Amino acid sequence: MTCPHWFEYVRALGPTFIAGFVAYIAWRQWRTNHDALREKLFDRRIGVYDQVHNSLAKLLREGFPARGIEWELAEAWRNSKSLFDKDIPDYIDELRNAVIDGQYYSNLAENDDENRSRNLERESEKLRWLSNQFDPLFEIFSKYLKFDR
Repeated sequence: MTCPHWFEYVRALGPTFIAGFVAYIAWRQWRTNHDALREKLFDRRIGVYDQVHNSLAKLLREGFPARGIEWELAEAWRNSKSLFDKDIPDYIDELRNAVIDGQYYSNLAENDDENRSRNLERESEKLRWLSNQFDPLFEIFSKYLKFDR
């Protein structure tokens, strides 16, 4: 008994179609895993952003001396080292240094009557600079907080 002519084509091309379908399934699985990884990275990055933002907001609510803010920023800096390029950890370190300077001037103003007004002015200057960092904070983080393909 001989097979029809079209049956030979199906038998020859069948494995090719099956291999193509399996390759498509494998590609979709890879894409799903890739998107899940990007989502986890996004979640960790937004966590660092929120931590820095909340620390600055707490500082502006309480003013100097706001105990613990420098440690919160140090933790955000540590977390940012493996999640971002060098610009974000450097920026967080700059914020942390400004907080430490503000704390220092606040302590000097409390203990040094002779230079109190000068130290209060320096403390106020640091607080003004930190209060103007919300927009730059969002701008510098925004390139890392996009979840498009």
